[in-house]
Amino acid sequence: MGMQTASARLEPMELANASAVERYVAWVADSALPYWAQKRPNMILPFAEQLDRAGHSAWPGYLRLRVIARQVSVYAQAADAGLTWALPVAENGWQAMVRYFWSTVSGWHARVGSNGQAVDTEFTLYDQAFALYACAHWARVSGAQEPVDMACRTLDLIDRRLRLNEQPGWRTASDNQDHDQNSHMHFLEALLALRDVAPEWRIRGRIEEILDLLATRMVDPNSGAVLEWFGMRWQPAQDGGVVEPGHQYEWAWLLARAERAGFACDVPVRSMLAFADDHGWCLESGLIYDSCRPEGTVLRPHHRLWPHCEALRAATVFDDSEAGMDRAERIAGLILEHFVGRPFAEGWVSDLDENGVPMVDTVPASSLYHLFEAALALVGCGWATFPEAAR
Repeated sequence: MGMQTASARLEPMELANASAVERYVAWVADSALPYWAQKRPNMILPFAEQLDRAGHSAWPGYLRLRVIARQVSVYAQAADAGLTWALPVAENGWQAMVRYFWSTVSGWHARVGSNGQAVDTEFTLYDQAFALYACAHWARVSGAQEPVDMACRTLDLIDRRLRLNEQPGWRTASDNQDHDQNSHMHFLEALLALRDVAPEWRIRGRIEEILDLLATRMVDPNSGAVLEWFGMRWQPAQDGGVVEPGHQYEWAWLLARAERAGFACDVPVRSMLAFADDHGWCLESGLIYDSCRPEGTVLRPHHRLWPHCEALRAATVFDDSEAGMDRAERIAGLILEHFVGRPFAEGWVSDLDENGVPMVDTVPASSLYHLFEAALALVGCGWATFPEAAR
């Protein structure tokens, strides 16, 4: 079902009677998006890195590329989905991103300070992937050529700085010889978005390479789960490796999207989801664990927000749509109960310990990306609509 445009704002009485999925989408559109669009540390940088528990700026001394790029992509997609007020927010973010983060010599800076000066020039696949993601979505909603050109230059820099001899894939960072799945996953996400705006010959081969790496190198043959870290020659860690249940759900969503785009995905998606379902959830709290071993032993019994957003998004691509809807309703309820609307109404708790106690005193802006992408997926499959945001 195609993307639905904005409808009327849900009134308080309607919200009280709405499903958890509808209330989740309404909170994202009416509360989180407008609020965070107005939060900036100064008149130079357009977005906050994080806020304190009262919703005030908690400036850590930098704004990360991954944060500004995520915010640009979020507000560009929001505008494209019918929330037209978000377009100038995305545009202001894009202009600042190009002005302060881009170098024609070294590519996108990792962090800038309060005056827009580069304070960290580390070149990582993860950060560059999100820069590409912002390029793709700003190009789509604006129709501008500049983000397409910058995406192509970024792809060249990624190849030049992160390729390692004859090894497939790309290194985690220019000063690191190892590989990781997470960076490749977000690289795939950006490439799929770029297909709509960039020349296909720049994109297709990279997508096929990542899908082949996933099938042949990243999936643990015994558990069927995607491992996190790999050595220079893609060898798994000697301790057996780490599995993050949230990434199993994130991959499931992206692979479904790749298949819809016509790519062959020879990956055991069912095994990935089965692993996450069997070993990733705490029976006592009903929340998703942060990480575990391939045999299922829990490594970090904490509960972060983003895996729940990815499990919610993955529910929209289940073969059994009725089961997917039931699953989405349950997970949306968990997010509303445990994570969002606190410590202030438009905020969230990003990390809970095993007892459900918040582990950090700040609210990271980076989580808005996961929250919004899940809401966008729910709207895209027709299970909810975006209420009309304040104009």
